Amino acid sequence: MTLRFFVIIGTLILMCFVTSLLVGYRYFFSLPAINNSIEDYQNRELLSLKIALDKEFIFLETLNYDYAVWDETYNYMADFDAEYVDSNFVGDTFYSLKIDGVFIYDMNFNMVYGQAYDYIKHIEFDAPDLDLQVNKLNRTIIPNSKASEDDNSLRHSGFLQTEDGPVMFASHVIKRTDKTGEPVGSIVFIKKVRTSLIKSLAEIAQVELSYSKIEHASSLNNIVTLKGSLQGEDIATQREPSRRGHCHSKEKGDSRCKR
Repeated sequence: MTLRFFVIIGTLILMCFVTSLLVGYRYFFSLPAINNSIEDYQNRELLSLKIALDKEFIFLETLNYDYAVWDETYNYMADFDAEYVDSNFVGDTFYSLKIDGVFIYDMNFNMVYGQAYDYIKHIEFDAPDLDLQVNKLNRTIIPNSKASEDDNSLRHSGFLQTEDGPVMFASHVIKRTDKTGEPVGSIVFIKKVRTSLIKSLAEIAQVELSYSKIEHASSLNNIVTLKGSLQGEDIATQREPSRRGHCHSKEKGDSRCKR
């Protein structure tokens, strides 16, 4: 063997050693750091999206609460005076509140008042999915009237798939203004999920956002609850989040909640 041979062998061994060090450093130090940075970034994206979506629901829930915990609404459940409806739920009301429907139910899920009104197009539309005597599975949109005063079950909100497309809903047990009185029913507000809403959420969260209907029951099982952070899943380029505790139509007339 010549000296040149040993030099070549030594050089190859050194190159392999250096390469192993670089690969090892990248695998054990660089990649984890990069993944941690990506994970932190995606956590911020998910948190921003959750905050933006929660803001939309809080606005709808607050409007709904104002009408549900109110003497006039409570008294309406006793006498069904048409003056209450005529003075509170005209076309301008839907436009000013930016809602697309109001539905009032008694304790037996009978609709005592219902009006679906597209506040953008200024036209009425049918909402058969809100007939809870026909669509009994949709009764999950009604809150638990037997809950304690400080229990969140007195209210409920989420998404519901209807024949006219997906809607956001907020509901609350009807009480007097001072929060007293036996439960007499519930009031539900709905708001259509429009392209403008998705665009607004995307702009606030600074993410590319799209939505689609849930067509099959099995599809809901693959959706991760939107909690504002990753929940043990790997980083990814796409996600299918669901807002916790909200209802999604899995089959026609089925709006049971993912919990």
